[in-house]
Amino acid sequence: MKKSEYSSYDGLGIAKLIREKEVTVREVLDTAISIIETYDEDISAITTKAYDHAIRAIEKSQPENIFHGVPFLLKDLNVSCKGLPTTLSSKLFENNIAKNDSYLIKLYKKAGLIILGLTKTPELALSLTTEPKISGPTKNPLKKSNSPGGSSGGSAASIRQGYVPLAHATDGGGSIRVPAALCGLFGLKPSRGRVSSGPDLGEALGGMAISHCLSKSVRDSAALLDISSELMPGEPYVSPKQNGRFLDSIHIEPKNLKIGFMTHDFEGNRLNSDIIQLTKNSAQLCEALGHHVEEINIDLSAQSILEAWKIIPAINLLNNLENRAKMLGINLKESDLEPLNWAWMNEGRKYTAVDYLRAINNMHKIGRI
Repeated sequence: MKKSEYSSYDGLGIAKLIREKEVTVREVLDTAISIIETYDEDISAITTKAYDHAIRAIEKSQPENIFHGVPFLLKDLNVSCKGLPTTLSSKLFENNIAKNDSYLIKLYKKAGLIILGLTKTPELALSLTTEPKISGPTKNPLKKSNSPGGSSGGSAASIRQGYVPLAHATDGGGSIRVPAALCGLFGLKPSRGRVSSGPDLGEALGGMAISHCLSKSVRDSAALLDISSELMPGEPYVSPKQNGRFLDSIHIEPKNLKIGFMTHDFEGNRLNSDIIQLTKNSAQLCEALGHHVEEINIDLSAQSILEAWKIIPAINLLNNLENRAKMLGINLKESDLEPLNWAWMNEGRKYTAVDYLRAINNMHKIGRI
């Protein structure tokens, strides 16, 4: 299979080619591996190559699986794939080898996805640029002097460069949506409770962080959400049951929508002029499609959104790192972490349980506005 042909298809398109026996799963996988080996020394999107793992997985994928034989990459965060490391781009987690699959990974494998590696994040995923000190920055294939964003920057760059048609990603405060915007991809953050974080995690960032994907096509994202929206035991949140399939819903013409756009942030500060112009361009496109569009302002300064965003990640980071240090039998020192995460972790030590509860309640309140 030619690289250009492979890169022209989305995931469902590749699965169709395999089912119709125009290509084999092994031919598709070999093409994906060849593209990674050609470009990733420069792009630097991959943290772990798992080619042997992928070759073994070929035997288990069946033609009836919706993503039969489709190469797939996991973000190096919040999921466990048996036999592979989850490093969070941190030297503290270098040897963190998964003993079992997360619920979500089991569903991905059941759908026929062939996992051939893990993608880079910023250290501990707490940044909107992907440039961990441990392995260096990931480049944006659209413009290599730029970042692909974060924290799912490795996944975004992998798709944009043609390694895979879709890849796992997570989002707590923009980590799917920002890389999607910067790399020209489709990125959806599902509602909490739609995709399980279990069994190792009940929730992440107080329920704000959730897994899904970045993709070349809307239909791949919809199909993946169909297979990953399975309620698992002990879930702390439950999303309303979807009527029908997400994949079918993409063919339904929407009614005229009422769309608001903003030129100021949640605390009243005017946004960058380039961002405003691009936002207005999108608003005009929506208006031309028949939707009602108007500029709105949402003032959240009274809800202390920035204070909540400082406290919730700080406490979660502190908990994660103290648990890891205990497991390793070490005392954390400044050289173990990048400066931002060292400072944020120590910030977490200042907060009380009441501070954390107040921050969680503020975020829930903001979600209802």
